[in-house]
Order: sequence, then C-alpha cells, then structure tokens
Amino acid sequence: MEHFEGLHPLEKRVSHHVAHGYSTLHPAVSKAVTANQGMWLSLVLILGALSFNFFLCFINTNVTGVLPFHVIGMEVLIVFTAFLASVRSIGREQCVLICATFFYLLLLMLVRASHFGGEEIDPKVFRDFMIPFAFFLLGLRARDLRSTDFIVLISATVVTVIALFEYCFVDVYLQYFNIITYYVARGSVATERLELFSTSLFESGIRPEGRALFPILGDHRISSIFLEPVSPGNFGLIIFFWAMVRQKLEKKFRAALFLMGIFLIVMADNRFGAYLCVLALVLCLLLSRFTYALVMCLPLVAVCALVGIAYSFEDFTVDNSFLGRLVLSGSILVAFDLSTWLGIGQSARSAFDSGYGYAISQIGIFGFAVLWFVFMTLRSTNNQFFVFRSLAGLYLGMVLCVSYSPFTIKTAALLWFLLGALAVGRETRSIGRTQ
Repeated sequence: MEHFEGLHPLEKRVSHHVAHGYSTLHPAVSKAVTANQGMWLSLVLILGALSFNFFLCFINTNVTGVLPFHVIGMEVLIVFTAFLASVRSIGREQCVLICATFFYLLLLMLVRASHFGGEEIDPKVFRDFMIPFAFFLLGLRARDLRSTDFIVLISATVVTVIALFEYCFVDVYLQYFNIITYYVARGSVATERLELFSTSLFESGIRPEGRALFPILGDHRISSIFLEPVSPGNFGLIIFFWAMVRQKLEKKFRAALFLMGIFLIVMADNRFGAYLCVLALVLCLLLSRFTYALVMCLPLVAVCALVGIAYSFEDFTVDNSFLGRLVLSGSILVAFDLSTWLGIGQSARSAFDSGYGYAISQIGIFGFAVLWFVFMTLRSTNNQFFVFRSLAGLYLGMVLCVSYSPFTIKTAALLWFLLGALAVGRETRSIGRTQ
C-alpha cells in the first residue's frame, strides 16, 4: 500500500487494478482510459500526416533512395488507419456517403480512361477526396476538446521549432534534408529540371522576384516539416482560425497559437494566408447568418470571378504575382470543354495553380456542388463548430482559386480532424484553466 500513498482515491483504484492485473475497471475509469488512448492515437496520426514526407526525405538524403511507392504506401497507411480507428463513428448515413463518393469517383475515372487511355487511372483522386471523410470521422472520436487543444499545440510547436531551425541554420537543414532530390525521387519533379535549381530547397523555396511579406527577412521561404513553403502558410492559417474559435483556451496558450500561426505565414511568405487572416477577422464581426450565406456561395462566386478575370486579362503575361496566379487559374477553367466541366473530359491533373480546375475536372461541377453542400450543411450542437466551419469554408473557397494545396494530407488531415472534433466535442477543463 505504500506505493499508493498520497494518491487521489480514484488514482489509487486505477493503480491498484494495474498493480494486480485486474481486467475490469470502474466504468468511469475505463471510459477515461479509452479516451486517453484515443487522444494519443489521434496525435500520432495527425503528426504522421504532417511529417511523414519529412522523415522520408531524411531517409532519401542519408540512408537509401525513396520510391513513389513508399510515399503512396505511407499515405494509404495513414488514411486507412484513420478510417479503422473511426469505425465506431461511422453511421449508416456516413457509410452511404463514403461509398457513394468512392463509386462516383471510380465511375468518372473509368469513363475518362475509356476515352483518353490508362493515364487517366490515377488513384490519387481517391486519396484527395477520402482524406476529409477519414479525418472528420477521426475527429468525432475526440469528445473532449481539451485533448484536441493539446494536439493542436503540440503540432504547432513542432512545426514552429523546425521552421526556426531551418531559417537559422538552413545549410545544416539541407545537409540532412535534400528537398529537391526527394521530390525527384518521389516523382513530383522531373530529373532534367534539377539543373535549373541553385539550392536544395523546393522550387518555390526562393521567390525570384523577392519576398512579399517583410522583405528584410530575405528571399528564403521556410518549409519546416512540410518541405515546401505553401503548406506551412496553410497550416499557420488553420491554427490561427483555431485560436480565434477556442476562446476558452487560456490566454497564454491562445496567444501562442496566434503568434505561431502568424509567424509561419510570414516566414513562408504566404500572401494568401495573410490576406485571409485579415478577412477572417472581418467576417467574425459580421452576423453569423450573413457569413454563412457568403461562404456557402463562395465557390460559385470564385469560379465566375476567375473566368471573368481570364477573359478580361487574356493578353496579360502570366507571372507569379497575385493577379498572374488568378489569370492562370481562370485560364485553366476557360479552356475546359463541357465534358471536362462534367468530370468526364480529360482531367487537369497538373493544374497545380488552380484548385477549382483540378477538383472540377476530377469530380465534375455537380459532384463538387454536392460535396460543398454536404460540407456546409453539417450539423452540431456546438456553436464553435459553425464559426470554424465558416472559416474553413473561407479558407477552402479562397485558396482553391490559386492552388490545389488544400487537398494535400499534410494540412487537410488537421483541418478535417478539427472540424470533426468541434462537431461533437464537449467542453471540459481546457488547457491551463481550472474549474
């Protein structure tokens, strides 16, 4: 008994059962143990989604060559494990929606393949549209928002620390993480393009025209564990939104999330992320119904605006400026024929600068509209969920104008996990707070 002195009665009971190998616990204790195990599994999956490319890059640089199969295998493993961990969260409606989406994607892919050959058979599209389901369902298991706050804080801290190290010791960072050769190894960059790069950073790791945010910081855009500079900016925006929503988080932790989010956006020189931070703050001052209606219609407005910009600036020389990115994105949409708008024409799989172009060519305009409607009609008893959903919709609707980065598991996993956690999450004693 001396081992249990000074423990709370409930802790004594847990320790007693552990020490004597009992297989049954008090229901409340059993529930707490299960919830704790779920939190650690969610943390491992989120950190895995954020960083698996980082570790594969280290292996490719210092141990042995990495193949595209290894990258695909890691993504499949993470998504499959998230689904497996969320089995109890899958109800009849969710099962029907997941299966319908899967077979719809398969049907469109087979139609495209019959017209344009086997190159249209690309399993990547299944990953892109299954990630939201897998991690939203995983988030439904996090019924305690305190554990979700913990996951966000740990993830943000890891990303920020690596970003600081990269910025301060970039030569050491690249010695162990040769980014551009890793992207060649995984098949994302052609080998013949290697001679075009003067550093081992990703091709957008240096802005040729100079930094847009705080030029005094130099032209280097940090990549952190994501290996490329777009994802740190998107990640920073997501944790900025979380800090806006989680008002019950203690002030010092909330302030830390705000600062880390802004830091990552600035250091990655993510212009779009900076604009969206300001826009999000403005939207939060408006009536929630007005904000919801605005975000609900955002993809339609964005697509029409992109097409209009492409026609208005058809003689514009496309560059890496904000306007140039919009013109390029709109030009991709303008080039679509009717079959491509319906998702059965030749897909724009290489439309890196047009998220709308990529999504519409893969699932069709009607498929995109249905999935957006499902997203914007998700329900919850938690008011924080509706605010975060509007902010997430703002992020998706705007960033898809210039990038298909919201589909990547590196940031999509966390975003959809947080949406799921807020959908069912109950308030308990938050980190740093006492009751």
